[in-house]
Amino acid sequence: MISLDHTILHVRNQAASLHFYRQILGLQHTGRAGPFEVLR
Repeated sequence: MISLDHTILHVRNQAASLHFYRQILGLQHTGRAGPFEVLR
């Protein structure tokens, strides 16, 4: 079985991308880690 530990996405609009992944995939924004936003 394969599972992802993490994925890094380059996006143009960070706020819109956070909203999309939170709403569509049901992920929770758990904060920042350096320059990255963390969703779980």
